[in-house]
Amino acid sequence: MLMPGTMSDRDTLTETRRGGGHSQPAHSPVSFFRCRLCWRITIIVFLSILTIEALILVPSYFKRQQELLDGLAVSGLTALTLAIHEHGHAGDGAGFSFDEQSFGTQEFNLPWPLVGMHLYSSSGALLGTFGEPPDHDFEAARVGTGILARGTDASRYEVFWTSVDSNAPLAAVARLDSSHIATELRGFVWRISGLVVLISLFVCGATMMALTLIVLKPILDLRSLMLFTKERPETAGRIARKRRGWDEMGDITDAYGDLVLRLTKQYRSTLHEREQRFEDFAQAASDWFWEMDENLRFSYFSKRFAQVTGVPNHQLLGKTREETGIPDVDPEHWRKYLGDLSAHRSFRGFTHPRTMPDGTVVWLSISGKPYFDPEGNFKGYRGIGQDITRLKRFEEELRQSRDKAEQANRAKSAFLANMSHELRTPLNAVIGFSEVIESELFGPTGSPKYVGYAKDIRTSGQHLLELINDILDLSKIESGADTLIEKTISIPRLLMEVEVLVQADVHKARVSLSYRIQGDLPEIRADRRKLMQVVTNLLINAIKFTPADGEVSIEAECDPGAGHVIKITDTGIGMAPEDIPIALAPFQQVDNGLNRKYEGTGLGLPLVKAMIEMHGGTLELLSERGGGTTVVVRFPAERVVLSAPGISALARHGGQAG
Repeated sequence: MLMPGTMSDRDTLTETRRGGGHSQPAHSPVSFFRCRLCWRITIIVFLSILTIEALILVPSYFKRQQELLDGLAVSGLTALTLAIHEHGHAGDGAGFSFDEQSFGTQEFNLPWPLVGMHLYSSSGALLGTFGEPPDHDFEAARVGTGILARGTDASRYEVFWTSVDSNAPLAAVARLDSSHIATELRGFVWRISGLVVLISLFVCGATMMALTLIVLKPILDLRSLMLFTKERPETAGRIARKRRGWDEMGDITDAYGDLVLRLTKQYRSTLHEREQRFEDFAQAASDWFWEMDENLRFSYFSKRFAQVTGVPNHQLLGKTREETGIPDVDPEHWRKYLGDLSAHRSFRGFTHPRTMPDGTVVWLSISGKPYFDPEGNFKGYRGIGQDITRLKRFEEELRQSRDKAEQANRAKSAFLANMSHELRTPLNAVIGFSEVIESELFGPTGSPKYVGYAKDIRTSGQHLLELINDILDLSKIESGADTLIEKTISIPRLLMEVEVLVQADVHKARVSLSYRIQGDLPEIRADRRKLMQVVTNLLINAIKFTPADGEVSIEAECDPGAGHVIKITDTGIGMAPEDIPIALAPFQQVDNGLNRKYEGTGLGLPLVKAMIEMHGGTLELLSERGGGTTVVVRFPAERVVLSAPGISALARHGGQAG
């Protein structure tokens, strides 16, 4: 089946086959020599033949060499036998005899290939040396027979023969002339190599012809079609052609032609779908489109532009932004917008108001991207515009709500901070009068129950006072009314004071309290009251949640480059890692069923955290349910005082309390 195509398509395909202007038939020798695949196949065939012939040649070479050496040894043995018999005489029954004493004084003519030898009697006595002396003697040669050694120039070989080999009561170590063997082997190699080259060239030539006639032409046709499909996929289907499927290459070409037809249809369908999809996305993501030419003059507006902005298209078309202007635009944003246009930069979210003909103000957001031709020349802008009036209104409402919330929070904090005196003064009076009644300072109360009631009033008042103090302290920190009164503090001495404060809690809870303080711990610059409150709250918290016979430990160390670190560890009930953020939030308590028996308002840890952060430090909680808790307090390095190291009094006193 032939697909009709235009002349331009055919011409383009012809140019693709030519590969740069050299028109050649697909089956010509020139086409073959330009075919990379054909060259690879031919080289592989050539190397395969050479490899096979080499595998055959190497053993043939050594076999031929051995044959020549064996023939040389036979010739040498024959020459030696004749020479010995020339110097001997017939005997009775033995067939051969000679005089060993006079044998060595006789002249001994060495026929080829003998060039020298040692002649020995059957007992191993040397009878004489003739010609070139061999390197081996009777004792060295007796270990074997055959070729004993070869000269460095491969022209001499030495052979050992016994009396059995020489058919005489003599043994010999002979040196043979083998110079002709190397010549014959070279001739053998050249003959075989020439034959291999001829066979290789013949097979390669046959391969070239087969590739050209059977493989190359359909491959080149298929390659041309593929290249054309790559360059012009939208029209490649019109030149897809089918060959007769009389072999595998024909089947491949037929299958590729069908594939090109299907892909061309799919390509056109996908292209149309993508264009429609892009248009749908663009319309959904924006309200209108606009374009500028290379002179930054408006050249296009989509239909909804006038509807959204209230400005007719013809009022802006053909004009630049400087010529049209924008009323009520922010001057800084306007200058940046014009700078982006002049520099041909992309921009997003250029926001400005626009007053509609009916007086309604709308907010518009403009984004644009420059586009260039293939040579990099600026051709204009393409962009979108959006009506963001609703978003602007929402942002304004959100800002007003945030301002109101911040104002209310500041008012709350200011109120609580200002109420410090009003709340504490009457509460202190209640606590004081209850202590007077409890101690019966002015005489008996008349009934023991009154003393108990007074004690309950004092205890409840003190608890309420602690709660009010925590709330007021946290409110002062949040409102920014609290400040640090910094002094140089010895941490070991401060811990000794804290120990005195918590001794009653330690004995009541029946837990052990241990210390590990760095021996040369430097002093720290901090607010003494707040630092003592931090350590006391953390220790009381650890003691409160640690069961009887449990352990609470406090560690203090300092790296001058990193700052002080105070670590408090207990073996108490702990908490799950996901509950730690709850424990650090104000007025929140971890609800795990184990801590309901413990009192608390949920302000201790948040207040401690706020005080530590006032010093520029951090608070870290490490805990697991049933596995205890570790609180790590870190202060910054700038609070380290290196001039006066602290006194590790607790460490010197054994570091144990409870």
